[in-house]
Amino acid sequence: MKMLEEKLEKVRYSLAQMAGVSQIMLKDSIKALLNTDRDLAKNVIAKDGEVDKLDNEIEDMCFKILAMYNPRAFDLRFVISALRVTVDLERIGDSCVNIAKQVKHLSYPVQKNFQDDINSMANAAYDMVENSLKSFFNNDVKLALQTIKRDDYIDKMNKKIITKAANHISANPQMAKDGVSLIYVVRNIERIADHATNICEFVYFKETGKSIKHTYFDNVKEILGNGENSSD
Repeated sequence: MKMLEEKLEKVRYSLAQMAGVSQIMLKDSIKALLNTDRDLAKNVIAKDGEVDKLDNEIEDMCFKILAMYNPRAFDLRFVISALRVTVDLERIGDSCVNIAKQVKHLSYPVQKNFQDDINSMANAAYDMVENSLKSFFNNDVKLALQTIKRDDYIDKMNKKIITKAANHISANPQMAKDGVSLIYVVRNIERIADHATNICEFVYFKETGKSIKHTYFDNVKEILGNGENSSD
């Protein structure tokens, strides 16, 4: 079983690498947007190849583990979860690229009244991604469930900024292109938060063997403190 443990550790290491690149892309894409930094935006887009490469490597390692070692119980759930987490990390990277690509479409720097809201929403999404990954690597179900709750704030900000952008376009038709770009940006930030939620759901699955996908959060029990244990 030592060989299996070594293979699983390699998956964890590569996942941590992929997570780190995705987080950098998220921070830099928002920074590029708010500062109209086209060079930084290009750097974000260039990093997408690194994320895709790690995605392929992790998928290949996981499939080999399943084929050669027939992992059981927690190890099997880890491999399944790792395969799904890489999908969400890859899509987070894609959303960061989408945000970065909007920088070249902006004819003016993002206005102050939009900057504050976008920055607040992006910071909340970044925290969700960071905590979802922290909960995954630390096997922390409680943090995962707490992180899922933050998605409500993201949804609220999404509606607020889109409404503000639509009103701004109506009042300033000449800035319609910029307004549409901002709407596209906040939709991508919202998707990033959704991917963080997906990661948290797989933390729950990895640790308990149970699924909370498509479950209202109010119906999900807190794992710590209610006597519920892992299925192992």
